[in-house]
Amino acid sequence: MADANSENPPADAIAAIFIRHPLWEDALALLMGTAMVALGIVLYGHAGLLTGGTVGLAFLLKYLLGWPFGWRSS
Repeated sequence: MADANSENPPADAIAAIFIRHPLWEDALALLMGTAMVALGIVLYGHAGLLTGGTVGLAFLLKYLLGWPFGWRSS
C-alpha cells in the first residue's frame, strides 16, 4: 500500500501551478463580465423575454418551488 504522503503533493507544488493575475486583469475581467450581463439583459428586454419586479419573483417561485401563480379555481 502506498504512503499517504505520496498521494498528496505538497501545497507549494500546487500553488506553483497557479499564476497570480495583475490587478488590471482582474478589473478588466469584472468590467467585461458586467458588460456581458448588461448586454444580455438588454437583449432579453428588447425581445420581450424579461419579466421583472414582483411578477418576475412570482414566476421564479412558481418554477423553482412549484407554488401556484394567481388564483386557482377548483
